[in-house]
Amino acid sequence: MMQATVNGQIDSKVRCAIYTRKSTEDGLEQDYNTLDAQWDSCENYIKSQASRGWEVIPTHYDDGGFTGANTERPSFNRLITDVKTGLIDTVIVYKVDRLSRSLADFANMMELFDKHKVAFVSVTQYFDTSSSIGRMTLNILITFAQFEREMISERIRDKISSSRQKGKYMGGQRVLGYDVVEKKLVINENEKYQIQKIYDFYLNNRSINEIVDTINNWGWTTKQWKTKPGHLAGGKPFSKSLLYTILKNPLYIGKIRHHNKIYDGEHEGIISQEIYDKVQLLMKKNKVNQTNTNRKRIASMLRGILFCSSCGSKMIKTYTKTKIKKYTYYTCLNAIKNGKNKCVNKSVPSAKLDEFVVNHIREIASNPEFLNGFIEAFSKQKELDLVNIKTELKTLTVKLASYQIERDRMALDNNLTHIEALTRTNEQLEKVTNRIKYLETKRNILMNTDLNAGEVTVTLNKFFPIWDTLTLNEQNRILDKLFNQIIWDGKSENLDFHYSPLGIKLLENEQEDNHDPITVS
Repeated sequence: MMQATVNGQIDSKVRCAIYTRKSTEDGLEQDYNTLDAQWDSCENYIKSQASRGWEVIPTHYDDGGFTGANTERPSFNRLITDVKTGLIDTVIVYKVDRLSRSLADFANMMELFDKHKVAFVSVTQYFDTSSSIGRMTLNILITFAQFEREMISERIRDKISSSRQKGKYMGGQRVLGYDVVEKKLVINENEKYQIQKIYDFYLNNRSINEIVDTINNWGWTTKQWKTKPGHLAGGKPFSKSLLYTILKNPLYIGKIRHHNKIYDGEHEGIISQEIYDKVQLLMKKNKVNQTNTNRKRIASMLRGILFCSSCGSKMIKTYTKTKIKKYTYYTCLNAIKNGKNKCVNKSVPSAKLDEFVVNHIREIASNPEFLNGFIEAFSKQKELDLVNIKTELKTLTVKLASYQIERDRMALDNNLTHIEALTRTNEQLEKVTNRIKYLETKRNILMNTDLNAGEVTVTLNKFFPIWDTLTLNEQNRILDKLFNQIIWDGKSENLDFHYSPLGIKLLENEQEDNHDPITVS
């Protein structure tokens, strides 16, 4: 509170900041919009308290088009900064949920306001936080505001399920073979032929790689359409994953999938049930064959660590077999999936690379020059990882705010056409939130991790006496801790090692936990 002496008397002025917010930008272009209405209501309330010394701060704190589910709002952040610097005595809002819809965020704000002796007032709910009853009422109201938002989301999820069961198209990503006319799926005759041809190719024992190459050479693309703003979407070359999606999609037999259940759709099918069933059986058979093949490749010292210098894909262990001998190689996964012409990096005998990697680790433990190089590389990689984590966290924080704004906008609209998009947005929100938690944990561990030559030597030397007794999977587990990546350049026949800053610490902790490096069965 600002005080000044006038004619020997104390003149107390209460500086009141008005905060306004609207979740969407709809209507903000009008000469008099909801933000103006909120401001006028708050200003009139402050004028009614003139006898208490209340006066309006002329600064406008307006957030148009920002959700109240988080605090990523520019004007809100300016408001908080001004609170911290002592420029505000009371924060005035039209309604509690204009400041926040999150109980956790609101609790933090109230703690901050109390710390800086700033009161909070809602003009339509007739209370302020200068009294205990006001604070209690405030918590009750914000709890119900959050409850209301969660109930809206639940109602929309129920509508999704109900509409799917009725076979209705609920929007979302457009699919090849159909156009959307008056919110219903209608067959596109040209694309219908493409879908039928893809199913026919697969049934006639054409490999996925061959189908992809053929239809891309023909100039076929994924579904292309215009968005509401008039931008073109889709129209990209086919990939294996998209082809599998088409072959598994029950939409093409006139059905609608919701989670793990399939319902009869309102639209007409493109593929007969008989052809669809044959394709599913063939895919299942091919998957079993592929799984059996993959099982034979699992035992690999460099599985998940070795990468191709040419295209950046992983290199996996494969083999060729004669009547008397089996030869194993590391081969680029891109070349395996999409054909040898997709990658110029040649296969390399697995024993050759395995031996080279193990000898490299022995050199680190025994050669001072290699050891110093390892510690220097560790420090550089640590700093690089911290920079990358900081950059990614910054990007993810922006994404998180964007997804939250979009989710709340669609939830408040309560519109069935947004249901599919809302589901995807909620899934994205969960992924981004989990990724942020993981990166923050990794960052904290990295910042408290340092190495010295002694512990590197001691830790590595504990493994070598038993190395040859370990299985390939056990050896792989150790190497996976030491290296982020090992990159193979087939042209120069060189390996480029990218160390994991946490690797030695993880191995050291494993030894402490088990007393032995690895228990060999």
